[in-house]
Amino acid sequence: MRKIFDYASPRAHYHNEQAFLWCSDQRFEGVHRAFMSNHWFQNADPIIIPGGVKNLVTPKFPRDTDFILEQIELLMGHGFRELYAMAHNDCAACGGNTDPAYYEDLLRSAAEVIRARISGLKVYPIYAAFDGLYLVE
Repeated sequence: MRKIFDYASPRAHYHNEQAFLWCSDQRFEGVHRAFMSNHWFQNADPIIIPGGVKNLVTPKFPRDTDFILEQIELLMGHGFRELYAMAHNDCAACGGNTDPAYYEDLLRSAAEVIRARISGLKVYPIYAAFDGLYLVE
């Protein structure tokens, strides 16, 4: 093995209050960072999955739903009790759908899947549009 970059990472374990289940679409990276900064989220754990919550409700492969839920459970070792679960407008995994009502239904269903498996976790379904973020209530 050959060292290719010198950097001293912190060794101490950390505690988080939040995690984000987010799609990898870079068009929404700016709003994600701004939202985190505006809400003073310091060390939120990221769970970046192409398609985000879509894979919980209508997975392409049967194992996808369990895989995502297992990632959430593993990261809960960092102590978070809030999960912000995102779907965004014009998502390729959703066929480029641009209907906000479609994503609202998708997010409600995904939140139900998460809550059914992981009790005590606060799930905030977030719809990312090109003009900002919306909480699905």
